[in-house]
Amino acid sequence: MTEEKKKEEKSQKSNVTESGLTGKISETIGTGPHAQTAITWLVIKWSFIVGSALTIIILIAAKYDICEFIFANIWSVFGSIIMLALGYLFGKGKE
Repeated sequence: MTEEKKKEEKSQKSNVTESGLTGKISETIGTGPHAQTAITWLVIKWSFIVGSALTIIILIAAKYDICEFIFANIWSVFGSIIMLALGYLFGKGKE
C-alpha cells in the first residue's frame, strides 16, 4: 500500500472511534480490565434474573409435582454459568 492509503485508513479508523460507537460501549461496560469485570458481573446478574424468571413462570404455570425436577434442571444450568463466571472473576491471576 502507498503511504496515502495508509493515512486514509488510519483517519477512517479514528473517525469510527470519534463518532461515538466506541464511546457508547465503553460507557456501558468500561474499558480494559474494567470491561472484563463488568461483563462478568452482567453475566452473573442476567443469569440470576433469567433463572428466577423461569422459576417463577414454571411455578405459576406448572403442576407442583414436577416443579422440583424442573427447578433442579433450570438452576443446574444457571448455577454452572454463575460458578464459571465467578471462577473467572476471582480465579484469574494478576500479571
